[in-house]
Amino acid sequence: MAEGIDCVDVTKTFGPTDQALRQVTVSCQAGETLTLVGPSGCGKTTLLRCIAGLDNPTGGTIRINGRDMTHADPQRRSTAMVFQNYALYPAKTVAANIEFPLVMSKVPRGERTGRVAEIARLLRLTSHLEKKPAQLSGGQKQRVGIGRALIRRPSVLLMDEPLSNLDAALRVDMRTELHELFQKLGTTVVYVTHDQTEALTLGDRVAVLNEGQLQQQATPREVYARPANRFTASFLGAMNLLDGTVQDGYFRTPDGSPIVELRAPKAATTACIGIRPEDLRAADTSASHPHVTLTGRVRLLELLGSEELAHITLASGHKLKARLPVGTVTSGTVHLSVDTERLHLFDAEGIRIDL
Repeated sequence: MAEGIDCVDVTKTFGPTDQALRQVTVSCQAGETLTLVGPSGCGKTTLLRCIAGLDNPTGGTIRINGRDMTHADPQRRSTAMVFQNYALYPAKTVAANIEFPLVMSKVPRGERTGRVAEIARLLRLTSHLEKKPAQLSGGQKQRVGIGRALIRRPSVLLMDEPLSNLDAALRVDMRTELHELFQKLGTTVVYVTHDQTEALTLGDRVAVLNEGQLQQQATPREVYARPANRFTASFLGAMNLLDGTVQDGYFRTPDGSPIVELRAPKAATTACIGIRPEDLRAADTSASHPHVTLTGRVRLLELLGSEELAHITLASGHKLKARLPVGTVTSGTVHLSVDTERLHLFDAEGIRIDL
């Protein structure tokens, strides 16, 4: 049975100065997948280890299914962890690797055999049960590692960057397989990754961390469409961020040029405007909606298949990127527009201002 997780004001320090987690509060409902995403060193793996009981938090509370498990032994938590490295026993067969946790728990042989067969069918490993890890592909090894965790029938599955050792094409395939697996199992999953695509694809909810602090927790759609602050905006989706000021209801670049009229405070204030690369279009003066027109010089065009990523420098010196259909722009001067409804604004502290 799946169980919910609540982490309240969790803090973790290593020594007098190294604070890995700073009062992090996140939650994951029973049967939900929560992805923890952020750059290296942001504290996401530390939080996962605290949930697993492999590390004890310095402060705060961790509850699993409503029970305080902050300092409980890992064996009492009904959790299982899938590590970044497969950590398979090279001399054991696939079946023996999957079965090993049950052997250590002294589960009877007949029950072990049945549960191995059940996991093998679920993970499409039935034809590989007698093979050794050296005979498997990277994706198959990862499935064995997942099977070894699942055979314990945990209430909570904890995954620490399980796809990071795979090549790009295989990661795409495994994302699909994991998504389908989570849907079948209905198990509560906490999934750590630095890959924004994985976080947005696999998570029912996403928690963004940076420097040990929670930046935002929301559904993937909300985190992407309405980032709570400047860091989340730049980390998920590589939003273009243009510094300037809001004055008399206009956002102005440092040289004083008004870019756009905003439904924002009239008083002068330092601000930052955000534009997603996919929200920029070739300027269309006949558009019925209010659009902002930006003029700049194309510095580089990156071919992305049916699209190009244009690297552009504006007259104000700001640099931005635009995802455009192939052939939309060429080198030289370019005029781009963005619907004012798709702009984002952040204050001097980087906090979102709703327009």
